Amino acid sequence: MIGFLQTVDSLNPYVGLNDPSYLFYSLVYDCLTTVDEDMSPMGNLALSWWKVPVTDPMMVASGEPYGSVWEYNLTQNATWHDGAQFTADDVLFNMNINLQNYDTTWAFQPYTYFIKMVEKVGNYTVRFHFWDRATGDPMPVAWGDFIPIPMLPKHLLEQLPGASYITMNWMGTLPDDVSPGMPIVGTGPWMVTPSIQSEWTAGNHVTLVRNPNYHMKTDNLRLQVVPLDRLVMKFFQDSASMVIALKVGELDVAKLPMSAYDELVGEVNSGSVENITCFSGPTCAQSFVYLSFWMNESGGDNDARLDQDVRKAMALAIDRMWLVNNTFLGLADPGSTVVPPINSYWQYEPNASERLSFNITAANQLLESSGYVDIDADGIRECTIASKAVQMGWATQGDDLRVEVPVFENSYYSTSGIGDYVTLKWREIGMNATWYAIEDSIYPIYCPIQEDVSISSWSILDPDPQFILFTQSDAAIGGWSDTGFSDSSYSENFASSVSCLSLGARKAYVDACQRILYDQCPYIVLAYPHSNYAWREDVLGGWGDWTMNPGRSLDACWGANPLFFDLYPPVFTDNPESEPSMSSLALNVAIIATVAGTVLVVYVFWRGSSKAENPPKTGQ
Repeated sequence: MIGFLQTVDSLNPYVGLNDPSYLFYSLVYDCLTTVDEDMSPMGNLALSWWKVPVTDPMMVASGEPYGSVWEYNLTQNATWHDGAQFTADDVLFNMNINLQNYDTTWAFQPYTYFIKMVEKVGNYTVRFHFWDRATGDPMPVAWGDFIPIPMLPKHLLEQLPGASYITMNWMGTLPDDVSPGMPIVGTGPWMVTPSIQSEWTAGNHVTLVRNPNYHMKTDNLRLQVVPLDRLVMKFFQDSASMVIALKVGELDVAKLPMSAYDELVGEVNSGSVENITCFSGPTCAQSFVYLSFWMNESGGDNDARLDQDVRKAMALAIDRMWLVNNTFLGLADPGSTVVPPINSYWQYEPNASERLSFNITAANQLLESSGYVDIDADGIRECTIASKAVQMGWATQGDDLRVEVPVFENSYYSTSGIGDYVTLKWREIGMNATWYAIEDSIYPIYCPIQEDVSISSWSILDPDPQFILFTQSDAAIGGWSDTGFSDSSYSENFASSVSCLSLGARKAYVDACQRILYDQCPYIVLAYPHSNYAWREDVLGGWGDWTMNPGRSLDACWGANPLFFDLYPPVFTDNPESEPSMSSLALNVAIIATVAGTVLVVYVFWRGSSKAENPPKTGQ
């Protein structure tokens, strides 16, 4: 059983936004490819893929450049949970939902923006044709090995009203007249139960059961099938009850808010709590907390934030390390650019001359020299004729420098602490700054783009920088962009970062995009919060090293997480070097069930007798 402080916000993968939702989708649905424990692309429904060579007859006839057409060789062993065969027709159906309704199907636009069409080459072979949507010209893409769009069953969804219904209004479950007794049907390693709708509506938990016919072992992508019979995602309203459930064995693992995690670590270190392992580290979901600015005139009476010097002064006034050590309790890293440092190859860290380091004096000097002066000596700066805000008509001479900041609440760290700190520091540089909270429960229906300034967070980012860089491109305006940011240099570098097939050269374009965003400050990245989990070692082993292998973390939500293929019951034996037998494993399951009684809902068993399918020895 996995504990969360958030619920799955939608059963529809085109609608849900939060972390538990993406984990749920990754358990039930497969994508063409996924990531391994080291966060590198690996096969799933597609076993192999390649850029179609220009010597291919179709390429010769079309004249499309190398890298603009990718071919995917699909597994022939995947079946839908209702037993129907997965084929290339399912891929075409899913992609056409996105491509033929691009303007209204927003969920996967960072990828579908560049896909012109998908064609069926054979029952288990498809080709994706990529293009520059703005010009209509074919265009190479560098990231064709990872397009995390979940595949849904054509034979069932084609009975629903249509694409706009599926992507915007569908609740995510199938009616009995379409799929009797199977409300959700995927090809993933886990299946829902008939009670999924009532469970989700109640909001306490959702139950999944093992897919006995999962294809990845047959495809030689995994050594064994998922060894757990059942998985429950349990949702709590407060961290105290979740920690108690973990301590008494009602939970196997829980994602903890920073304050609860910090307290639990103290108890574990003191020895007052046993059999629990705590983990805190940079998350593979590449989360970051950020301040965003709406970069166009809002229609209000004061848009001074559009002056880059104002935004830079606001950045200079924030001590990110103070936030890390105090508001985030040390369980975060200081923010800088939009690609977090866990993505070490792609992240760009500003150099000394570029860095907007905390400096209240420099922030005040910048505002003073830019024409924002405290004329009436009330501690609040006014816009003067010398300021760009007045010169550009963004504010009227004499307007106070002021900002009101909505802060989106988050269950896992103190958003009030962030709001208090940043507005306090901005007052030190002469801004009339206030903040107010917005509940995270209404985040999916509240658009931060409507606000001049806001503080929120990103999560579930693609291991490739494509996704996050797209959100600040011109192509994302009116969709994924929460800033409306537009810059010709950024546009040029972003386009090259998409189409450049040389890894080293592409890195330079990705770096340039991050530098531009950092310098112009449509975002001020405050911190990269750590992921904080605790799990019980006496019930299940095989958790692995989430620092060295971040793709094993429960934050890895791209399908077929390797963690679930490796968990096993601890082996109680006097000889830890001996290979566990099937009888000893059966005994372990009996002991686990006896200790946990009816509370534990993850029941474990092993099938087969080959060494490859047995769990590892104790201590490995």
